[in-house]
Amino acid sequence: MLYVECFADEKLVHSLGVRRRHVRHAKCKREVLNKLRQQPAGIGLVDQDPHAAQPSELKNYREIKRGGGLILLEHRDGSNRWGIILCPRLEEWLYQRAATRGIDPQKYVLPGSAQELKKIPHYETKQQFAEFLQQLRQLDEEMALLEDWLREFTV
Repeated sequence: MLYVECFADEKLVHSLGVRRRHVRHAKCKREVLNKLRQQPAGIGLVDQDPHAAQPSELKNYREIKRGGGLILLEHRDGSNRWGIILCPRLEEWLYQRAATRGIDPQKYVLPGSAQELKKIPHYETKQQFAEFLQQLRQLDEEMALLEDWLREFTV
């Protein structure tokens, strides 16, 4: 099972081929980690949120791989519980990836900055956002890395 923080995260993982039945919305980083703690296996996708307080459960994970703005974590007890951190936050990560590939979010009727995107309620429901994600999926190596990690750790 894959646990995500928000609906935008859910849209991201669906755009990378993860089936809906394998995704659960957990509302926040703390809840993602709590859900994982209650399961024998699973993966969580969370934002780094560098300036926010971090859940104590995060200390039970160790970094095993890093790829640009992605960090792969493994639970310290050796169980099949994993975490992926988007750095620093989903919207910033997406806009950074777009900038490296020369993709203009405004071409998809999205705001010019990640901060402005974050302010739009349910931006993930817009068709243009889905098209933006598909363009990133086709062109960006970090999107490919995230897709690989999700495929490896989700059923």
